[in-house]
Amino acid sequence: MIMLYEGRQTIDLGGLWEYKKEETDKAVEEYRVGDLMEPEGWKKITVPNNWYLTEIGDYFGTIWFRTQFDSPKSVKGQHIWLRFGAVDDIADVWLNGEYLGRHEGIFSPFEFDITDYLKEGERNELLVRDSAPRDEHRLGAMTSFRQDGNSAGIWDKVELVKRPEKFIEYCKISTKLVLKKDWVGDGQDKDTGSALVSMDITLNNQTEKTVTGSLRALMEPANFEGDDRIVSERQVVIPPGRTVVKLAMTVEDAKLWWTWDHGYPNLYNMKLSWQEDETTIRFGIKEVMYDEKQGTWYLNGKKIFLRGTRYISSLWMSEAGMDMWKPDFDKMIRMNINSIRIGSHVEKDGLYSLCDELGLLMWQVFPLHYCVSDDDLISRASDMVRDMGMMLTNHACMGMWSVYKESEVYQLVDKQNNYIRMCQILEETLKAIDPVRLVHLGDYREGVMNIMPGCCSDGDADVHDLNVPPNIVEFGSQSIPCMETLKTFIPEDKMWPPHWDTWKYWGSFYSDTFKSGEVELGNSLEAFIENTQDYEAELVKDQIEFLRQKKYDPVSSMYLSYWSDACPVIGSGLLDYYRRPYKVYDYMQQVYTPVLVSMEPCLHPYRLGKEKVFYAGKTFTARVWLINDHYDTISDAKLSWKVTDCETGEVLAQNAFRLNILADSAEIPDHIVLPLKEEWAGHTCRVNMSVATDDEVLSENDSKFRIATKLLQKNDL
Repeated sequence: MIMLYEGRQTIDLGGLWEYKKEETDKAVEEYRVGDLMEPEGWKKITVPNNWYLTEIGDYFGTIWFRTQFDSPKSVKGQHIWLRFGAVDDIADVWLNGEYLGRHEGIFSPFEFDITDYLKEGERNELLVRDSAPRDEHRLGAMTSFRQDGNSAGIWDKVELVKRPEKFIEYCKISTKLVLKKDWVGDGQDKDTGSALVSMDITLNNQTEKTVTGSLRALMEPANFEGDDRIVSERQVVIPPGRTVVKLAMTVEDAKLWWTWDHGYPNLYNMKLSWQEDETTIRFGIKEVMYDEKQGTWYLNGKKIFLRGTRYISSLWMSEAGMDMWKPDFDKMIRMNINSIRIGSHVEKDGLYSLCDELGLLMWQVFPLHYCVSDDDLISRASDMVRDMGMMLTNHACMGMWSVYKESEVYQLVDKQNNYIRMCQILEETLKAIDPVRLVHLGDYREGVMNIMPGCCSDGDADVHDLNVPPNIVEFGSQSIPCMETLKTFIPEDKMWPPHWDTWKYWGSFYSDTFKSGEVELGNSLEAFIENTQDYEAELVKDQIEFLRQKKYDPVSSMYLSYWSDACPVIGSGLLDYYRRPYKVYDYMQQVYTPVLVSMEPCLHPYRLGKEKVFYAGKTFTARVWLINDHYDTISDAKLSWKVTDCETGEVLAQNAFRLNILADSAEIPDHIVLPLKEEWAGHTCRVNMSVATDDEVLSENDSKFRIATKLLQKNDL
C-alpha cells in the first residue's frame, strides 16, 4: 500500500551501515537472526546506494544490511513507521529480531508500523536482506541480453515517519474539464472554463473506536498568483481500520496545466485535514485524451503534437537527483522537447515533481519487458503496477501509461504470449487506480511502434514502403562515444582494431553498423568514431524530418530512443553517460523545433540516412515542407530557399516569398525543380532553407544531394 508521507515529521536512517554477502541461500524462516547480528564478517557501506557503485560491484545474489538507531521520543496517540523509499529487488526486514515482512519491486516505497517493536531508551537493530538474483523471473530482468551493472541495493531513503493514530493514508485526485451543451445554439458541448476536482481519500483509524468529525480539503494556487481558495468539508464517521471517502469541488475559473510550449503548467495545493492529521498534495488540472480512430492526442481539448524523448537518468538510481535532472530538462526545453517517455524503470518522485513544474508531459511505461508470462509473474507484476499507479497518478505531468515495453519483442519465431495473457490483467489493475488516462498495452500494437530504419532495421528500405503508425515510441540510431568515454569501459588492448566480442558486450551491434548503416571502419579508431557519429547524426535528422512531415498523417507523437546513455556503453543517446554530447545532439536541435522548414527529395527508393543521389541530365525535384506546432497562425512570414553548388559556390536556383503559416499545420508551400546539367556531374549541392518573421528566425535547415553521371539506358547502348 502506497502511503502519503509528504509533510510528516521524519528521521533519516541513511548513512554508514554494515553489509555482508549471503554465503548460502536459505528460506527466510530458516535464518537465526541473532546469529546474523554477530560482528564477524561485516563491512561498511553507505545507504542509500546501488551496490554496483560500491566495492561490491557487479554482483548478483543476496546482500545483508544492518544498522542501529535510537528510538524517537514516544508521543501518546502517535505511531512510528519504518519507510523504505526503494529497494531493488526483494527485501526481507527484521527489527530487533522480529520479522516485519517482505517487499518485492525495484522502485516502489513500502512501510511497516514498528511502534510495538521499538525499544525505548535502547539501540534498535535493523536488518535487511536484499535479494537480486540473475533470474529470468525477476521482474524487469532481460533474459536474452547481457545483465551487467546490477541495479540492486537500498537505493532510496530509509526513514522513520511519525503519524497520529488517526491519519490520512492516501488520496487519489482526479480532474475533469466541465463542458455544457449549447441547446439554443449549435447543439455542441462548450467549454465552461470550470473544472471538477474529485478525491478518493483513504482514512486510517488505528484506534479501537469509531471516530466522528470533519474531513476538510482546502485548494489554493501553488505556483501562480491568485486569491482563489476553495474549501470542501464533510462530516465523516470512520470505524477502526481503513475507510475510503469521496470529496468533490467545482473550480469555476480553472487555471489549467499545459506543456511549457502551449501555456503555463499551473499547479494547485490541496491541503487535507482530518482529526489531528494534515497533509498537502500538489496537483494540476488537465485532461489528456487520445482519439484512437484518428491516432491524435488532445491536451485540454486541443490537439497536440508530442516532440518527445525517452529518458533514464541512470542505471543506478541512487546517483540520480536534481543536479542531474535539472540540467537535462533545461537542455530538453531548449531543444523544444515537450514530452518524456520513461520505460524500463520508474524514477524517484522528485523527477516527476520537476516535470510538473516545468510542463513536460509524461508517458510512463511499467518496467517490464522480455519476461516470461507465467501465472506467478502476472500476479506479482499486477501488485507492482498498482503501486506505480498509486505513486504517480496525482502528478500533473502524468499523461498516459503503458503496462509493458515490447511485449512481443522483435522478430522471434516463438514469442512469449505476453500481450494476450499478461497485458490485459495489468491494464485492468492500473485502470482501477486511474480510469481516466489511456492505458496502453504494449508496443507494436494499438498504433504504437518503433521506427528505426538504417539502424535496427534495413538501411536500404524505401521509406515509402514503411507502415508508419501514429505513435513512434522509438526512433534514432547509435554511435560510438568520444574517445574519453570509450576508454572508461573498453580495455586498451580491445580498442583497435576492435575486438568485436568485447564491443558487442558493450552495446555495439556489428550488423546494424556495417550492414544496415553501411558505415566505413576507416583507418583509425578516431576515424571510426567520427564515421559512426556522422552517420547517426544524418540518419536521426532524416528520421525527424520524415516523421514531422507526416504530422497527423498519421504521426502524432515521436520519441527519440534515448536522451542519454544509462551507463558507460556504446549507446543511442544524444549524450553519453557522462553527459558528453554525440554529434547528433546539434543535428537534432536544428530540426526538433515547433516551426520547421524541411525538404523531401522526390526519390524512389528514398533511404533515410543515406546519400541523396540525382543524375546529370535529369531533374532534381523536392517538396518544401513547413510545419507549425503552435496553436496560433503566424502571419506574414518569409520563406526562402536556395540551391548552391558546393564545388563552385554558384547559386543554381532560389525562391523567397511571404505567407501565413497556419496554426498546428503541416503543408507544402513550394517545390524545388532544377534541371541538372551534364557538366555538374560529380558535384554536391546544398539546399539552404529558412523561415522567419520580421522579429525572429523560426527555422533554418539545410540538406545535401549529389549529382552523379547519367545512368545508361537500354536505348543508349
